Parts: sequence; structure tokens; C-alpha cells
Amino acid sequence: MKNTKHPHVLFQYNREKDLENIKIGLETVLKGRRPDNELGMIINQYGNAPSKEDLEKYISARWGGKENIQTLILSQLQEYWDSIEEKYFFHIAEKMQLNNFFGVESLNGYLSLRHGSGYSAEENWFAVSAHQGTLQNTLTTMHEIMHIFFHKNWWDFCEEQGVPKKIYGI
Repeated sequence: MKNTKHPHVLFQYNREKDLENIKIGLETVLKGRRPDNELGMIINQYGNAPSKEDLEKYISARWGGKENIQTLILSQLQEYWDSIEEKYFFHIAEKMQLNNFFGVESLNGYLSLRHGSGYSAEENWFAVSAHQGTLQNTLTTMHEIMHIFFHKNWWDFCEEQGVPKKIYGI
């Protein structure tokens, strides 16, 4: 894919996206997935279906006074990602048979309290974990971007071919 500008990934903290990522995790628990430590603490404190207010209170308590940690995690991750981004997008385009990046100019990687990482192919964002280091969050970034572009490039094709959704229903 020559002369096609690849998206740029920007890492940041956004309280609403942290909340949304936690909700995604809680939904997976309701479907039978084992909760990670953070989700386990939330469930122990507020039950299986905490309110938005409960989750906001939880986030405030966990992040309170730790903005410097957020800044450090995000700056280290951004610096490393920027050094490999171009090569990564070259390889993902080749391996996933992408002819373009569907007009996506940027993707947002949001720092989250949760150990797991949700994503939104429609809104072009994914989460990385405050509990992981730069290298693990880089791998998570690569993985979540693949989910996003699978949705954009292959989802409809799989449906049209009659592939059972449990096989590709990420």
C-alpha cells in the first residue's frame, strides 16, 4: 500500500473512555468470562451491575492523586509507539490485505484501570492497561488495532460467506 498515509495513534487518558472500557469488561464477565483483578474489586464492592455513579466513584478513588503516573505511562508508551508506528502499519496492511485505512487518520489509545482492553471500531479507539508496561501495552495496541481493521475490512465479508459469528465475532 504505497503512498497511503497511515493513521497516527495518540495515547491519552479520558475518564469517560476508562469508564466505557470497564463497562465492556463487566459485560464480558456477565457472559461468563472470569473477571480480572480490577473488575473483581469493582464487583466485590458494587455487585455485578454497578451504576455509572458507582463506577465514577471507583475511578476517582483509584486514580486520585496519581495523574503523574498516568503522564509517565502515556509519555513512555507514546515515545516508543512513535518509533515503530510506520513499520507496524506497513506490516498490518500487508498481512491483513488492506488496500487502505478506510479514511482513519487517527486512532486513540486510552489508558484504563482495567487489565483488559476493549475497543470501538466505529469510534476508532481502544484501551491499554495502567497495570502493564510499555512493551505489553505496545503488543495490546497492535492487537486492538488488528481488531479495528478486521471490522472495517473483513467483517462484512465473513458474514456474506456465512462464516459462523462465533469464529470471527471478536
